[in-house]
Amino acid sequence: MGLLWAGYLAEQGFEVTLITRNEFPATSHGSAYASIEVSSTGHNIQAQVKLQLISSLKQLNPQKICRLVIAVKSHQVLNAVSSIINHINSETCLIMLQNGRGAEEELLRSFPQLNTHQLFHAISTHGALKEATTGHSLTTSLPGYKVIHTGHGETWLGNLNSPNAPMPKKLIEFLKNPLINGWVENIEQKLWQKLIINASINPLTALLNCRNGELLKADFIGMIEAIADESIQIANAYGQQLDANSEKKRIIKVAEKTALNYSSMQQDIQFNRQTEILYINGYLVKSANKVSLLCPINKMLTQMVQFKSQLSG
Repeated sequence: MGLLWAGYLAEQGFEVTLITRNEFPATSHGSAYASIEVSSTGHNIQAQVKLQLISSLKQLNPQKICRLVIAVKSHQVLNAVSSIINHINSETCLIMLQNGRGAEEELLRSFPQLNTHQLFHAISTHGALKEATTGHSLTTSLPGYKVIHTGHGETWLGNLNSPNAPMPKKLIEFLKNPLINGWVENIEQKLWQKLIINASINPLTALLNCRNGELLKADFIGMIEAIADESIQIANAYGQQLDANSEKKRIIKVAEKTALNYSSMQQDIQFNRQTEILYINGYLVKSANKVSLLCPINKMLTQMVQFKSQLSG
């Protein structure tokens, strides 16, 4: 998803830098660049971005980090920000682009110098699949990434801790990005809605080893509805007023739009990586426990994904 954002932002004229652990050959100018190819229905992008290695961040002026899109997995957020915390100043806007919840609280606990007004959430239902990381792109001599925009959805920005605050000027420019629909004053409801979508789709695709669209079969609709019902009950216990029928339709719509996409959790299981289950269904379990609600389905899914992850490892 980070590469998808980078490609679209670069196409719109933003100076984009990818902060990465992976080293690529430097260009003749001494700075490393990469090509991002985005394949989308009716719209293909060929963009160039700068690569900045974490190991060479000493050369980066902290004042140059104006907007930082944190596009790593929820369990990687703390380490990722920790590696560049000395290059984040009080004016840096941090945009969190994760599936689950709980990473923001970890950041604020670990780095008290960060202010809540700096942290923003991007809620996205777009689907993206990294097809390849190649030695060189097809059209340039640069190292290249190829990303498929597998599902067109929506993206909304907001500040959870300052729900009534206007959109900062630094982020208004981001509206040039066609992936972003706009600013939401009450982002909390959309955070719960996205969490419920992920909780209903991701663990099932991981356990069944299938694409999102496979869940649209009649055999699996009942499972999705059961997960959604339990998750909606938890959200409503936290002051949300979510309609069960509307939320279930939202989940099905996302599954339809990303039918060809493999969920990140399915991919993590397949490639023996740590999943975000503790930040998705596990977060719902912890939230339910705090308000004395039973949530056997989310608890079972959390345990099953953890168990399958251990078997895969």
